[in-house]
Amino acid sequence: MITQTEMNDLVLELDLAKTKAELIGSQLQQWNLLEKGVELSFHKKRQLNIAKYFLMDDDKVYCNDICGLTEELQL
Repeated sequence: MITQTEMNDLVLELDLAKTKAELIGSQLQQWNLLEKGVELSFHKKRQLNIAKYFLMDDDKVYCNDICGLTEELQL
């Protein structure tokens, strides 16, 4: 039986989009391979590599290193 932790790791390691993770989770449930109570969780990591180029000041978010961001994105 697949545990919650194992399911979370699988979704992360395969870098599955939400729809794909839902699909595989649904199939695993149909095959009775998930422990009871296992829920799908989705982690968005796309912004982590560029978050360091932005700062938040009160209710404003701004880029504090445009050159670095440009290099990161290879524009």
